[in-house]
Amino acid sequence: TEIYTLSLHDALPICSSVQWYNLRHISDEIANATQNWKGIKVYVKVILQNRKISVQIIPTAAALIIKALKEPIQQENRKQNIVENKNIRLEDIINAARIMRPRSESKHFSGVMKEILGTAQIIGCKIDGKCPHDLIVSINNGSLNCPLE
Repeated sequence: TEIYTLSLHDALPICSSVQWYNLRHISDEIANATQNWKGIKVYVKVILQNRKISVQIIPTAAALIIKALKEPIQQENRKQNIVENKNIRLEDIINAARIMRPRSESKHFSGVMKEILGTAQIIGCKIDGKCPHDLIVSINNGSLNCPLE
């Protein structure tokens, strides 16, 4: 699993005063927490509180869409001829927008959905067989009703 966190070189000076700090234990906790996200880049938040380590996964919009595509994990050094089904449901977009809502700058839920649809357009997938840009236009026109939350 590829993880974006502080590098160990940056993290060691921060935690050098803590005697019980164990990098192996923290890396094991991160590995256990990111098992469902194998092959997908996600952000990881490590919380050290009362000598207990907790790991929170903070997925990006692209990570949520890639997970919704349910594609097999591909190794970078091998070329595999896999037929990709780049079609996801609108419910997956709504669920991704609900997860991303607290981190979005948008005032309305429809704006968060448009952000997720823009990411889906960049990835190159279709939503229920339609182009994501067409769904953005239909949200702007009011023909596609977005849930309130």
